[in-house]
Amino acid sequence: MSNAHQEFETHIQALCQQGKTDDAATSVIERYGSALLRFLVNMSPDVQTGEDVFQVVCVRVWQRLPSFQWEGSLRAWLFVVARHAFFNHRRDQQRRREDHLPDMISSIPAQLSRTITQEWRKTEVKTRLWESIETLPPNDRTLLMLRLHQQMRWTEIARVLNSDEDPDPALLKRSAAAARKRFERLKGGLRERMNADS
Repeated sequence: MSNAHQEFETHIQALCQQGKTDDAATSVIERYGSALLRFLVNMSPDVQTGEDVFQVVCVRVWQRLPSFQWEGSLRAWLFVVARHAFFNHRRDQQRRREDHLPDMISSIPAQLSRTITQEWRKTEVKTRLWESIETLPPNDRTLLMLRLHQQMRWTEIARVLNSDEDPDPALLKRSAAAARKRFERLKGGLRERMNADS
């Protein structure tokens, strides 16, 4: 983990210990919101679905950050939450977004998520590379986005890709090695595709 990420996580942990969980959650969404939104939009069949799931993720961060154990990376945990929210949404697309927003906390995350969504829409420009990535299966897209966009360590990526929120360390190590090999194969395939399209 970079020094900047470590310093930020230490700051957030201190806020949580002081009982300032709303401030902590706001800072977390401000810091990682654009990355989470990009991740969800790229996972989704359309932009609107990604934006809908992002609002659910904001609420879950507000709800769950106070109980985060601080044994792993906060950033990896956020992407685990986002990935689980996406798959839950996909399993039950009939649920309305309002059903996920408890009255007492809906206004803050909804407002913050709308702000981040507007900023993302202004600045997001799809390249041929990301258009190619969008054609890949969900796990491959996730792997590439976490490594290329988020520059996550392999163990963080393995934690996000693992369906268990608290995987066994030995399994995590094997999964990280497998993710790294898979990434190299995917990168080579994308390079060939880009060269062929040139």
